Amino acid sequence: MSFPGRGGLSTFIIPNGSCHSTSLGGNYNEQIDVYRWDGGEHYLGSTIYNGSVGLVVVTIGGPSYYAYVP
Repeated sequence: MSFPGRGGLSTFIIPNGSCHSTSLGGNYNEQIDVYRWDGGEHYLGSTIYNGSVGLVVVTIGGPSYYAYVP
């Protein structure tokens, strides 16, 4: 994922079949761009993140993704 509003801040790649939790802060809505890595970076889409409530992003076959508030 990358945060365009934070100058392109990006998280690191999480291997398939594993899960990672991190706190990226923030208390307002901001756009995040979701990518998938399979030998190359592939843009999947964008969604909204708010650090005060959190967000779970799951990449799935297709390729696609879904996101939900925990």
